[in-house]
Amino acid sequence: MEEIRRQVGEFCRRGDFTGAIKLAMKSWKSAELEYGREHPVTAEYMIIFADAAKYAQKFHLAEAFYTRALAIKQKALGISHPDVERCRISLTDLVRNAHEYD
Repeated sequence: MEEIRRQVGEFCRRGDFTGAIKLAMKSWKSAELEYGREHPVTAEYMIIFADAAKYAQKFHLAEAFYTRALAIKQKALGISHPDVERCRISLTDLVRNAHEYD
């Protein structure tokens, strides 16, 4: 997973947001098939996809994926888990900062 995160980040740093989104989507879909739609690992790949969408300024798409990942993580891990808090912070930051582009 960290290698995918690194590769997606590298695509974004080069300005290849289409490549970043394609890789993140492929990885998320693979995780969904392997672990199931409601698994925390799948949610983590959804966060990677949301990050790529955010950097591509596709804020509504990123928000939808952060929101879904947060719901999965809360259900599986509980609301006080650090992974849940990290996802909540990402979603909050996105919503706050996306208004600058509206």
